[in-house]
Amino acid sequence: HRYNAPSKALLVPANRFEIVECVAALEAVNADGHKIDVFVHWPGIKDPVRPQIIMIQDVMSGKMLSWAIDLNPNKVAVMQAFMRLFRTYGLPKGCLFDNGMEFANKDVSGGAKHRFRFKISNEEPMGVLAMMGIDVRFARPARGQSKPVERGFRDFTIDIARDPRFAGAYTGPNVLAKPANYMSRAIDLEEFIRVVDERIHEHNAREGRTSDVAAGRSLDETFAASFERTPIRKPTEEQLRLCLMAQYK
Repeated sequence: HRYNAPSKALLVPANRFEIVECVAALEAVNADGHKIDVFVHWPGIKDPVRPQIIMIQDVMSGKMLSWAIDLNPNKVAVMQAFMRLFRTYGLPKGCLFDNGMEFANKDVSGGAKHRFRFKISNEEPMGVLAMMGIDVRFARPARGQSKPVERGFRDFTIDIARDPRFAGAYTGPNVLAKPANYMSRAIDLEEFIRVVDERIHEHNAREGRTSDVAAGRSLDETFAASFERTPIRKPTEEQLRLCLMAQYK
């Protein structure tokens, strides 16, 4: 479980659209969505589904900071994850997004100067993140290595999807590698959320990370050591209400 977390700068020049190195907690975060390889009973839907998780990760430490689970990736889940981030930790300086529609949505990232979806217009309204003073960038299409969170998602294929409590509901990594008990059961949504939350916390708490930044510590410890000594902007109640409004526009 090696995590090669960056360590020295925030965002590289805009023409590259990548995060390289950071020196402090919440200096930059990156966000992406991931479909979990587990069948789940979703209320109101007859057949089992594979839910999506929206994840926000601290770049400096690699810690998974906040997340939201939904049937499909969408701006509601994105804003739920950001509200959790803001309430728990504060406002990051910068954010690197995947190019999915849920992140390129104007209510979320309107005003971003560099993106690969939708026409950029000087007249477009500012999205919630821009109004909070967060520098929003988008990763190059088909360049997964520019988003550190992708490394964590690879861990999740083992840490979460293959959890023994999901036996019979695990889908396998692809159609050619289905387990022998494929689709023999599906997990209730409440249990699924509980196990996912538990395993993400375990992922963050696991000691022995070998990056230069972690130096044997857990992601939790690496983040906390920087967070405690770093000035962090805190959201106002008005800003948190903006997050709620963006979910229902």
